[in-house]
Parts: sequence; structure tokens; C-alpha cells
Amino acid sequence: MTSFDTSPQLNVWRALLALAVVFVMLATTGWTALRHQRHPAPLQASLAAWEHGRLAGQRLPDPQSSPTRLARFFATLTEGQRASLARRYPLAVGNMNGAPVRLRYRANRIALEQAHKIEAARRHDRRLTPSGQQQAGRRMDRLAALMEPGRHILAFNPAGSGRVAEVFGDLGRAERISVVVPGVDTDLLTFQRTQRKYSAPSAWRSPCTPPSGTRPPRPVRP
Repeated sequence: MTSFDTSPQLNVWRALLALAVVFVMLATTGWTALRHQRHPAPLQASLAAWEHGRLAGQRLPDPQSSPTRLARFFATLTEGQRASLARRYPLAVGNMNGAPVRLRYRANRIALEQAHKIEAARRHDRRLTPSGQQQAGRRMDRLAALMEPGRHILAFNPAGSGRVAEVFGDLGRAERISVVVPGVDTDLLTFQRTQRKYSAPSAWRSPCTPPSGTRPPRPVRP
């Protein structure tokens, strides 16, 4: 026969242990999820704003709709209405498959300008460490480079280390399209480096005249 200690002191310790387990579970699940909901990533925040937005009294389509449906929606809008959506929801429009290409360029430029202002403020934020301020300065310089005339940013996400997709040439009239996917360690700060063999290509303006000191990427042989 097994006996159990049911003394009041032991019951108190058991209750405290149970409360501790519940606290840990809340801290690692519910409370953490609630914290992330209060501070959504910029792209998710823009998409959420789009989902609750209206244009001319009508609700906007689901941003997760098919590109064909979204393309039909944008085709019904005036130029002014499309520009208004790009200003109100730059990250959502700039990353939306089905949105006109040039509208995505315009929206992403607005998003880049907003991200640049944030990094400029962080660069002088005394709450950051010197290393953090330096990192903000580097991101600010990279964002400024992405906003240079002639650059076409098809997708941009400032969250985390940052993600960028850039178009070279006229995507609307191109007969053939090649997609270059750099290494997994490529981010906003390393997007244009050329020293490493399998990293991102350099963003020169003409395929025949790369910048001084760089070489065009060699074709990969089968």
C-alpha cells in the first residue's frame, strides 16, 4: 500500500510549483504571442492596414488573392487611385503579386524612404550601443543607395536583416527573364557585394560597363 504525504506545507509547495509551470507556459506562448501582436513587423502591419482599408467607399480585395484577381482590381482604378494606395500601403503594394510593376517600384521607393528615416533616427538614438548606431548608419547608407535614380525595387521588406528584389531592364517588355538568387547569408547590407563567388551580383547600370574595379559575373557552365 502506498502512502501519500498530504501535509499542508507540502500542498503549498505543490501549488507553488503548479503556478510556476503555468507562468512559464504563459511567458513562452500566450504572452509572447500577445507581444508580437502588439508590435507586428512592418510588412504585416501594412497588409493588416490594407485588409481594413477602403477606396471610394468599397473594401479592398484580400491581399492574398490570386495575382490575376488583384491585377483586375488595379486595372479598374485611375492613376490617382493607384498612387493613393501606394502612399497609404507602400509595403503591401510594393510586395503584392498582381499589382502593376511600376506601381510596385513607386510603392517600394516610398517604403525605402520611410525605412531610411527610421534608421536615421536610430543612428542618433543614445539608447543604442555604439555598435547598434553604426549598424543603423550602414543600413541608412544602403537604403539611400537603393533609392538612387534608375533602380527598380520589385520587393522590399525591412524586417530583420532586410530583404530586397531588384529588377534590371524593362520587366514589362522583356521576352526572357532570368532570376538570380544569392546565398542564404545575403541581406540588405550585403545585397551588392561582388567579392564572394556565390553572393549577390553588383548593381551596375549597363551590362557592358560595370563600375571601375569590378568584373561582370562569369556564366555558370553546366
